[in-house]
Amino acid sequence: MTIAENKKLLVEVSNVNKTFYSNWGSVNALYEVNLTCNKGEFVSIVGASGCGKTTLLRIIAGLENPSGGEVYFEGNKVQGPGSDRAVVFQEPRLFPWLTVEKNTSFGLQGVKSKSEIKKITEESLALVGLINFKKAYPYELSGGMAQRVAIARALAFEPKALLLDEPFSALDAQTRSRMQLELIDLWQKTAKTIILVTHDIEEALILSEKIMIMSPSPGSIKEVLEIPFPYPRNQDTQDFIELRKYIKKNIS
Repeated sequence: MTIAENKKLLVEVSNVNKTFYSNWGSVNALYEVNLTCNKGEFVSIVGASGCGKTTLLRIIAGLENPSGGEVYFEGNKVQGPGSDRAVVFQEPRLFPWLTVEKNTSFGLQGVKSKSEIKKITEESLALVGLINFKKAYPYELSGGMAQRVAIARALAFEPKALLLDEPFSALDAQTRSRMQLELIDLWQKTAKTIILVTHDIEEALILSEKIMIMSPSPGSIKEVLEIPFPYPRNQDTQDFIELRKYIKKNIS
């Protein structure tokens, strides 16, 4: 079945390799990576530090070019960034001189009309629970709130996929747990496709329908697991604990 024939298929990574070159030598970051992601799926990519998780996400986003192989999004070859794929990084990267509202709408200026920008911005902020903070500045926000603004800014592009690069790694445990629940709620409300890179196995199990385990450098897809647990996930069940142990053992 071709990409065009399978209407549910959103992302296809085909035989992707990535080598970085420098004055002191070369590093093979990815080797023959193959994966697929369907529309509306929540997928997590886990693996040991340095296995190429972020590099793979950046290639899907079009921020990096593969050294070999191809990436398709809705059947079209990815040749650069696009508004159909929005990236949220580890740090919020907000403009300190702009309000929450202006940060959220920044990428829409000159692209949409003022009325459209206002509507999209308010809808995006409402989805992340920050509509009452739209006039606040980044220095007035907590870490979790700042990351929610970053997610709202990504949603404002009305993308078909959200690509998240360890977005909660800098947060304290309590805030991280709350943000995970909010992300599940956001995903269920919007039916967006989400691809999450995380080093936290438990986070991947709490959030994902599917987990892709990467092998150590050079990274490749070692195993794909369908997660059978209903939402919200109970982390104290024996099945959850056993699956967490299995993934931890297979990451090395």
